[in-house]
Amino acid sequence: MASRKLTDAFVRKTVLPSKQVRQLEIWDTEAPGLSLRIGYGGKRSFYVTVRVKGKTRRRYKLGDHPELTLLEVRDQTREARANARKGIDPREHERELVREAERARLNTFGAVAEDFITNHAKKKAKSSWRELQRKIDKDLAQWKDLPISDITRKDVENLFNEKAENSPVAANRLLTLIKQIFNRAVRLDHIDATPVVEITREAEVERDRVLDDDEIKALWAAFETEGYPYGPLFKLLLVTGQRRGEVAGMKSSELKGDNWRLPASRPGPPSTRGPGPPP
Repeated sequence: MASRKLTDAFVRKTVLPSKQVRQLEIWDTEAPGLSLRIGYGGKRSFYVTVRVKGKTRRRYKLGDHPELTLLEVRDQTREARANARKGIDPREHERELVREAERARLNTFGAVAEDFITNHAKKKAKSSWRELQRKIDKDLAQWKDLPISDITRKDVENLFNEKAENSPVAANRLLTLIKQIFNRAVRLDHIDATPVVEITREAEVERDRVLDDDEIKALWAAFETEGYPYGPLFKLLLVTGQRRGEVAGMKSSELKGDNWRLPASRPGPPSTRGPGPPP
């Protein structure tokens, strides 16, 4: 095996001397322990070889050229040699870096929110988890890659106030969702305490406006053109005044003549409801 000071031009241009030579390895004199391996077909890879505390020999691949530059692999080689002198196995060090990166990923707001949807909302809120996911994707996207421990009370309050300017009700619903995600983060030991404290919910004014006859007729006509399944769904929502999730989840087994019996096994209080008269 030859030794010389590697250069960018040498790494880029050197080829195998003949077809009989299947592999060529050149050691770098600039960064001891670094070698360039040129394989059959022209693939160029960098390797580092060190001895941990001067005893155990370790060799592993740094990467391929041109994905890694000569400057980068020399820096990595010097770091590997420094760690080896301290007794740190380069491979174990690399695995620990991977583990740290994974721990960091799992501690992002996005990862905790994903866990909340998968392991809580889909099981506890089967009829509404998609709406919760939509809120996360739309309203909380800016927090996705942030460590959840870095999100402060002020961050939550600013987002809540911004949302409340347009819709106090939507802001309250979003605040509830944020609280649930942070409470789960506390239970899973991602954070010690939730930052969602002392944020006053917006007052929700009950709506007292009702549709007049002409508006109901216009809506009914629009529902006629909508088609299945949304047209019939909207009609039933209009004539019963019941919750969207309850109506959308209606089963034929719940209908007895003109009555609709919502069982306790489904969300919402059990009751008997008539379909109501058409407009």
